[in-house]
Amino acid sequence: MQTMLALLQEQLKVENEAIQKLGGLAQVLKEQSNGAGVREATAAIEPLLHQLTALSDRQTAYLAGAGAATAQAWLQAQPASPERALAGRLMAALAVMQGRLQQALSGTQQLLDRSKAFIDFQINVMNQAQASDTYAPPGAATVENRRGHRMFDANV
Repeated sequence: MQTMLALLQEQLKVENEAIQKLGGLAQVLKEQSNGAGVREATAAIEPLLHQLTALSDRQTAYLAGAGAATAQAWLQAQPASPERALAGRLMAALAVMQGRLQQALSGTQQLLDRSKAFIDFQINVMNQAQASDTYAPPGAATVENRRGHRMFDANV
């Protein structure tokens, strides 16, 4: 019982820290268009994600040794005690925290996608990539500064 409680508490602590670090990454992505600080913010998150994976593996091994398929099944198999009540509260808190972590990951992914699109746009502007001939001046036979190819399927 104590092993599972320790695993749940550590998982809750690491997930909370990961959410905070993802919030920091999101803030950097919102404030810095030049990418400054992104490397440091992602480097701070990576070890936490590895810790979460290791904790999940340890929990799976513990549950297999206890003869339970899931943590919920393990909890229901435990006799009524204060430790069981604590484990139930920890599991409920973890469910909430995992929802928050999923939202933070989703939001950060969207910010990263938008940052990539912004970088692609800037590269296309620097290379004077043309999206199509519809942007030629009226009556012009050819487009000025016509490149032979588009850099990233230019959407300028």
